[in-house]
Amino acid sequence: YTVVLYGDVDGDGLINDTDKDIITSVATYTGTIENKWCLMAADTNHDGAVDGFDVIETELQVLDMHNIEQKNDSAYLPKDEEETLDEILTE
Repeated sequence: YTVVLYGDVDGDGLINDTDKDIITSVATYTGTIENKWCLMAADTNHDGAVDGFDVIETELQVLDMHNIEQKNDSAYLPKDEEETLDEILTE
């Protein structure tokens, strides 16, 4: 199984300014995330897109003003299932 901590895009187990900066770069098209699970983690509001709303949610989490919802039933994938990242994020 792969565990996705929404908001933790660098995979260190923490949601911090580094993650917010990475999400910001993806949302503004100035950076990318190659790992599909880390890219999924960047979609903090589970709407299928990495955008300014995800940046805001991450910033509020860093400031301890909001908790990013970690439960996303639609994100479950069996380990052997092959899907593209677009398919994963739009489920």
